[in-house]
Amino acid sequence: MLMPGRYGNAIAMALENSPVEARGLMSGVLQQGYSVGYVCAACANLGVGGGKTTWKTVFWVAAGVSIAVGLIRCLFPESQQFLDARREGKKAKAPSAFWKETKLMLRKEWKMCVYCIILMTWFNCKHLILALSYCLCFLTFRTCRL
Repeated sequence: MLMPGRYGNAIAMALENSPVEARGLMSGVLQQGYSVGYVCAACANLGVGGGKTTWKTVFWVAAGVSIAVGLIRCLFPESQQFLDARREGKKAKAPSAFWKETKLMLRKEWKMCVYCIILMTWFNCKHLILALSYCLCFLTFRTCRL
């Protein structure tokens, strides 16, 4: 709840304040936060009893944490890059300039775009399969009496 809107901004803020040479590595490390959060949610559900209605407790606690993080984020100062750009008086480009640059990029780098689309489709499919198999395994082994 509310995390899709916060996640991208949090990663952008973290990477903006990272050294330029380390941004690729830091991006990969931060992406693992999604998987860690998934495991934490499963552990939290087990911690409150793991029953059929305990998911509500986990949901509301996670919603509270998400809202709290969003409110705390409002207290953070603007990044140095943003302050420098504002001081230099850089103005935002018109939307038409964005589309012109996008068309130029697609003409020049269309093979890379197709590759990235296929790669990200595979990543999303892999993640979905892993998430579903984790749930299936969790439900199967949780009900087994050893």
